[in-house]
Amino acid sequence: INTLMKPIEKLQLKAIGKYQEELEEYQTKLAIYERDYAEFKRGQKGKINNPNAVSPPAKPRKPVLTHYKISDATIEAVADAFESTPRGYVVHHDELSFFINSLNQYKGNGGGDRQQWLTIWNAQPMKIDRKSTGTRYIPNTGCSILGGIQPLVLPDVFGEESFAHGMLGRFLIV
Repeated sequence: INTLMKPIEKLQLKAIGKYQEELEEYQTKLAIYERDYAEFKRGQKGKINNPNAVSPPAKPRKPVLTHYKISDATIEAVADAFESTPRGYVVHHDELSFFINSLNQYKGNGGGDRQQWLTIWNAQPMKIDRKSTGTRYIPNTGCSILGGIQPLVLPDVFGEESFAHGMLGRFLIV
């Protein structure tokens, strides 16, 4: 698996380097924008209805990281990655038991992570509604989950319910 992942790792490392360069450039541009915007606001006092008023400076866009691999992420972070990488990516865990056992960990085993991953397996769109952040619609999903698991660990990790909801049936076990 590690040999198969080397090209993906190289792409991810290159993408992170590019992202870090773009992020430094963005932070410089953002500081200039904030200074210029403050000047603009000071200059606009008393000029609300002035047709000759200068327009505010354009806010720079924050760079976005291209994802080729994910190893540990919440469903919200997975959605972010799909927005920036619409062709999908690899979810790689050396130990698949970590991935399976981490589902719903932030919601006290009462969340819908497992069901959300079943939807992602089908490459179905994601619609996420949160009171704090509003609605997001991600039309392109789909990823490969890759990792290893010891045969004797399989029954403990997947459990009997994995047959009922179909999680185990979506893994190619070799």
